[in-house]
Amino acid sequence: MNFLLQAKGWSIGIAALMLAGCIFAFPQQAIEGVQQGLARCYTTIIPTLFPFFIIADLFLQSPLVKLTQWLLLPITSLLKIPKEHNGFLLTGWVAGFAASAASIGHSLQKEQISQNQAAVLLTVSTAAGPSFVIGAVGYSILGNVQMGIFLYLCQLIACVISTFIMGIFLPYHGETLQDCSSNKTSSFPEILTHAVSSTLNVCGYVVFFQLLYQLLPPSIQNWPIACLLEMTLGCNESTSLSPYVPFAAATSISLLGICAFAQISSLTYHQVSLLPLLASRLFHLPILLGCFYAFLRFVPISTNVWANSTQKLILPLRMPKDAALIFFLFAVAVCCSCRFSLYRQNPEL
Repeated sequence: MNFLLQAKGWSIGIAALMLAGCIFAFPQQAIEGVQQGLARCYTTIIPTLFPFFIIADLFLQSPLVKLTQWLLLPITSLLKIPKEHNGFLLTGWVAGFAASAASIGHSLQKEQISQNQAAVLLTVSTAAGPSFVIGAVGYSILGNVQMGIFLYLCQLIACVISTFIMGIFLPYHGETLQDCSSNKTSSFPEILTHAVSSTLNVCGYVVFFQLLYQLLPPSIQNWPIACLLEMTLGCNESTSLSPYVPFAAATSISLLGICAFAQISSLTYHQVSLLPLLASRLFHLPILLGCFYAFLRFVPISTNVWANSTQKLILPLRMPKDAALIFFLFAVAVCCSCRFSLYRQNPEL
């Protein structure tokens, strides 16, 4: 065991030195990678994720979450998930996997759910949000909103079926715990602090993986590598695989990429095993592709594939650079002031 730990430490150190060497050897590519990552943060991630981080936490501890339990009751009954946890599914399916992982991690910290429950909830709620699948992939890449809508629905079907299959191997234990409306609620300053921290977390991973991809030799900057690293990069590079662009984009969405798994692990404070989620993707991918193929087979539609893969992937919801920067700095200032106020009231925080 000590040998393995030492080997891990050495490998991490060597990898860090190699990365530093690449940055010094190819400074222009490194600068472009960081710039592209930051551009994606202030044009897409901050305006699309930051509000949902706040909304998700407010919604999960609100009595309104009980009114939505009946919407997903057939699904949660099939997966043997307590109905009190339906809000996590809605968060992931509407706001995306980052918001869901952040909410699950927050509830895990407050001991509202167990690690076993968190692993199952991650498996079923980890999905790309509709703004990305329908807007960025369906409209911008595939040139058809209808195809994006069905790809989004196929993704949710695959999440449910793959989680059900995983439940056969990893039975879900529905412990009787506090639901999300328990007395362990968070104040708005705490929710805002958590939202800012989660947003910075996601932005950091996006910038880092964009940097890694940009430092790669141009000969291997292709769809398989991009799909392995980051979901958005994979969808962007899928435009070079005509006429298989729809299936390449669907594969990128299903596999998520190392960046997404790193974000989920960090947002759940590294307390949840990602092996169930990783294993479920072995079932998720063929189910998603099968459903999507059936749609294309029986509902023929014309597509205008986005042919220029050198352009940057742009989501339909975005903010101007200066507005996004001012908005985020304001949020940080409010967060810091609220945290200072909380500290004065309770120095133990």
